[in-house]
Amino acid sequence: MELIEISNRNFILDEKGNNNNKHYLYTNNLEKQIVLKYLYKYCNDKKYSDEAFDYLKNRLGVGKKVIKKCIKEYATEFLGIPDEYFKVSLNSKSKITKIDQNRFNSILYKIYEGIIPIYNEKDVYEYVKNTHYNPYYLKTNFSKYEDLFNDFKREVIRTRLETVYKYKKQLNKPVLTDQELLKREEEINHNAKVMITVYNHSGNIDINEFCKYYGTTIKEFENAVEVVKVIDDILYNRYLFIRKSNEKTTTDYLKNSINELSYLIKNKVDDNGKLRDFDILDYFKITSLPINQIITMSFKYLSRSDQYELRNALQKYIKMNVLETNEDDIREIMNETIIIGAEFDKRGKIIEGSGTLISNELKEKLISYLTDNGYPVNKATYRALYRRYNKGFIKLDEKKDNIKRYIL
Repeated sequence: MELIEISNRNFILDEKGNNNNKHYLYTNNLEKQIVLKYLYKYCNDKKYSDEAFDYLKNRLGVGKKVIKKCIKEYATEFLGIPDEYFKVSLNSKSKITKIDQNRFNSILYKIYEGIIPIYNEKDVYEYVKNTHYNPYYLKTNFSKYEDLFNDFKREVIRTRLETVYKYKKQLNKPVLTDQELLKREEEINHNAKVMITVYNHSGNIDINEFCKYYGTTIKEFENAVEVVKVIDDILYNRYLFIRKSNEKTTTDYLKNSINELSYLIKNKVDDNGKLRDFDILDYFKITSLPINQIITMSFKYLSRSDQYELRNALQKYIKMNVLETNEDDIREIMNETIIIGAEFDKRGKIIEGSGTLISNELKEKLISYLTDNGYPVNKATYRALYRRYNKGFIKLDEKKDNIKRYIL
């Protein structure tokens, strides 16, 4: 016998849902939940037919509207079915059939619901394993069912599925013999010692620049440091000394680079007694540090107005990857047709014979100049060089060893 309060009237129902016409208050929410579950299950099993609602109406002595309200309460609060499924107004024939009952009754929905109360990593994995579904399939397929759960349950299920997926990958790792483990450990130790030794002999260099040169990541570098710390005290202490010295040097280098760049951007560049605007080639005379790093750290050394000028002058180069030679850019430069100083008629067409065509021979000389003087070759550096050449600031047969490269 279970108790429920409906529409200000209290009923006691037997297992078949019959009302014995006695009126009692329910004693707790659990009893109420059980009765609501009965109403929901009864209507769901009967596919929300008019006959089902009439039966309950006659047994309980309450209107169809109240019964639908109870069904909605159980579905939204206890099952986590989104409220939007119940926002439609219900006519004589219930529109609750609009709910995708196929998904609610599917095996996958039940699996997702069943995973919620399991917390232990191993237990979650065993539960999924016993369903005979691949964890990756359950993880990727959840998007088709997530709208059936409230926000909290969705997040819990996603977390559980990710746990299972990672746990399975961990279990699938090959089991190594003692000899194989020893060989792997020796290899890790050797590689770590080589990396830190190279760093110690690399001169004054930023960690980011070193990792880029060495073809590794900051995380892998720090892992190598931890290995060396354990296996080689002498090498590790040498590393600490070198790194401390390098950090001071790189800090000074960064500060000087930012101040010098700011000065040239504000005051123009004195090029053999002639003033011209700052360009990307001037950047390489001062530094080859990443432009993002220069802009980000400028707040430490510049006033706000100077920061603004620096950012405006350098921002356009960030997406152009100007610190690297670009073979695609070189091909495009050689294939493009550019006429300098051309005149146009009233129709907007070039007047034949006007202007000067940039020849492939000149393009090759410009590219060679960049290469010979240590500049990366790309559209930005090529166009900056051409502007200088066109205005008489350089001669292409000159070679200047004045590019600052902050690398090994």
